[in-house]
Amino acid sequence: MGVIIGLPIGPISDRFAARLTRKNNGVREPEMRVLALLPAMLLTPGGLLIYGLTAYYKKHWIGMFIGNCLFQGGAYMGYVITLSYTVRSTLLSINLIWIGRLL
Repeated sequence: MGVIIGLPIGPISDRFAARLTRKNNGVREPEMRVLALLPAMLLTPGGLLIYGLTAYYKKHWIGMFIGNCLFQGGAYMGYVITLSYTVRSTLLSINLIWIGRLL
Protein backbone atom coordinates (compact mmCIF):
# COMPACT_ATOMS: atom_id res chain seq x y z
CA MET A 1 0.00 0.00 0.00
CA GLY A 2 2.84 2.40 0.78
CA VAL A 3 4.42 1.85 -2.61
CA ILE A 4 1.20 3.04 -4.24
CA ILE A 5 1.65 6.31 -2.33
CA GLY A 6 5.22 6.59 -3.65
CA LEU A 7 4.56 5.66 -7.29
CA PRO A 8 3.81 9.18 -8.60
CA ILE A 9 7.21 10.46 -7.48
CA GLY A 10 8.90 9.31 -10.71
CA PRO A 11 6.95 11.55 -13.09
CA ILE A 12 6.81 14.34 -10.51
CA SER A 13 10.59 14.39 -10.07
CA ASP A 14 11.04 14.29 -13.86
CA ARG A 15 8.80 17.34 -14.29
CA PHE A 16 10.57 19.09 -11.44
CA ALA A 17 13.99 18.38 -12.98
CA ALA A 18 12.73 19.56 -16.39
CA ARG A 19 11.56 22.84 -14.90
CA LEU A 20 14.93 23.36 -13.21
CA THR A 21 16.63 22.51 -16.53
CA ARG A 22 14.71 25.29 -18.28
CA LYS A 23 15.80 27.72 -15.57
CA ASN A 24 19.42 26.55 -16.02
CA ASN A 25 19.48 27.43 -19.74
CA GLY A 26 18.88 23.85 -20.89
CA VAL A 27 21.72 22.26 -18.90
CA ARG A 28 20.49 19.25 -16.94
CA GLU A 29 22.46 18.14 -13.91
CA PRO A 30 21.84 15.12 -11.65
CA GLU A 31 21.60 17.37 -8.57
CA MET A 32 18.31 18.77 -9.86
CA ARG A 33 16.51 15.68 -8.57
CA VAL A 34 17.74 16.06 -5.01
CA LEU A 35 15.15 18.73 -4.12
CA ALA A 36 12.40 16.23 -4.96
CA LEU A 37 13.50 14.27 -1.87
CA LEU A 38 11.64 16.70 0.39
CA PRO A 39 8.38 14.66 0.50
CA ALA A 40 10.36 11.53 1.32
CA MET A 41 12.23 13.35 4.07
CA LEU A 42 8.91 14.31 5.66
CA LEU A 43 6.91 11.11 5.09
CA THR A 44 9.48 8.59 6.30
CA PRO A 45 10.04 9.90 9.84
CA GLY A 46 6.42 11.04 10.07
CA GLY A 47 5.22 7.54 9.29
CA LEU A 48 7.58 6.03 11.83
CA LEU A 49 6.41 8.51 14.44
CA ILE A 50 2.73 7.75 13.79
CA TYR A 51 3.39 4.00 13.86
CA GLY A 52 5.46 4.15 17.03
CA LEU A 53 3.10 6.39 18.98
CA THR A 54 0.06 4.40 17.93
CA ALA A 55 1.70 1.15 19.01
CA TYR A 56 3.06 2.58 22.27
CA TYR A 57 -0.24 4.02 23.41
CA LYS A 58 -2.17 0.97 22.14
CA LYS A 59 -4.50 2.97 19.91
CA HIS A 60 -6.60 1.68 17.03
CA TRP A 61 -4.81 -0.63 14.59
CA ILE A 62 -5.54 1.64 11.61
CA GLY A 63 -3.08 4.19 13.02
CA MET A 64 -0.25 1.68 12.79
CA PHE A 65 -1.37 0.78 9.27
CA ILE A 66 -1.40 4.43 8.18
CA GLY A 67 2.00 5.05 9.77
CA ASN A 68 3.44 2.00 8.03
CA CYS A 69 2.00 3.10 4.68
CA LEU A 70 3.47 6.59 5.04
CA PHE A 71 6.84 5.14 6.00
CA GLN A 72 6.87 2.72 3.06
CA GLY A 73 5.79 5.45 0.64
CA GLY A 74 8.51 7.80 1.85
CA ALA A 75 11.14 5.07 1.75
CA TYR A 76 10.13 4.14 -1.81
CA MET A 77 10.27 7.79 -2.91
CA GLY A 78 13.71 8.17 -1.39
CA TYR A 79 14.91 4.98 -3.07
CA VAL A 80 13.63 5.95 -6.52
CA ILE A 81 15.06 9.47 -6.45
CA THR A 82 18.40 8.36 -5.00
CA LEU A 83 18.69 5.58 -7.58
CA SER A 84 17.93 7.92 -10.50
CA TYR A 85 20.45 10.45 -9.16
CA THR A 86 23.11 7.76 -8.80
CA VAL A 87 22.53 6.33 -12.27
CA ARG A 88 22.54 9.77 -13.90
CA SER A 89 25.72 10.92 -12.16
CA THR A 90 27.47 7.60 -12.80
CA LEU A 91 26.59 7.70 -16.50
CA LEU A 92 28.05 11.18 -16.74
CA SER A 93 31.26 10.00 -15.07
CA ILE A 94 31.52 6.94 -17.31
CA ASN A 95 30.98 9.04 -20.43
CA LEU A 96 33.72 11.46 -19.37
CA ILE A 97 36.13 8.58 -18.68
CA TRP A 98 35.52 7.09 -22.14
CA ILE A 99 35.93 10.46 -23.83
CA GLY A 100 39.19 10.98 -21.95
CA ARG A 101 40.47 7.58 -23.10
CA LEU A 102 39.56 8.21 -26.70
CA LEU A 103 41.41 11.52 -26.78
